[in-house]
Amino acid sequence: MKKLNAFAFLSLFAMIVFCSSKEASVKEFIVDTSENVSTQLGGDLDEHGCVVSGGYTWSEVLQDCIRLFEQGIRVEKIDGNGAAFLVFSGDSIRVELFFSDGRKSEILEQYALPEGGCAWSATDDGTKNVQLIEGLWTISQRGRIIYRQQQSENDAALGRLQIRTYEGLLPCASCPGIRYTLTVRNREYSGDGSFWLLLTYLDAEQGEDRSFVYTGRRFTQRGMPNDNNATVWQLVADDGETIFNFLYEDEKTLIRLNDKFEKSKTNLNYSLKLSCE
Repeated sequence: MKKLNAFAFLSLFAMIVFCSSKEASVKEFIVDTSENVSTQLGGDLDEHGCVVSGGYTWSEVLQDCIRLFEQGIRVEKIDGNGAAFLVFSGDSIRVELFFSDGRKSEILEQYALPEGGCAWSATDDGTKNVQLIEGLWTISQRGRIIYRQQQSENDAALGRLQIRTYEGLLPCASCPGIRYTLTVRNREYSGDGSFWLLLTYLDAEQGEDRSFVYTGRRFTQRGMPNDNNATVWQLVADDGETIFNFLYEDEKTLIRLNDKFEKSKTNLNYSLKLSCE
């Protein structure tokens, strides 16, 4: 099996206003529903009223609940696994940094660079900087780049941005079923992209649902056992260890595969269907 067009994750690059931009992605978190809260998607709220299992988090600079996957700029960690997400204030004066490892977000302030242009830093000595370098957003610390936006993210030659959501109820060994909600975004002609995946285990703990949210990168691979022409989406979570494989059967259907890229030998349903929303 080989990768097709390994261009990395895409994101929507908007116009730079006052030396800034806006873009997309997320972090990983785990949610337990309580008996006083609806177990349906959208039922669990954090202290700001953000729907955690829906992928929403509170942004201090926007004073709103947002989905980082849709409104942040994803930058990849240079050394090792992980990502960060940049969210700019409406006037571009501040940028908030969210990290996939769950650490507390940080807010940096804009300042003018001596050579022209802008950067964002907690202090004017550049201890931690956010800056647009050669068309890509970066986070640097003491002069060393530690996170960088993927090149394909802003490559309009790869076509329009696509955001699709697939849903399905799949079997579970120890519960009534696992509800999958998978959102994938990529450029039309790129085999790479990013994903947001909500897994809800129904009645998993004393009659309550238990939900897990994963984010990361999507890669496209060619071939699986008994079908060299099959198209497989491999989702690699930001922890670098959790991987989900799906057969791309057609535009409307994905089929869950095991770690050997094999279909289930049972007659149980392992398919996700494209949502109409």
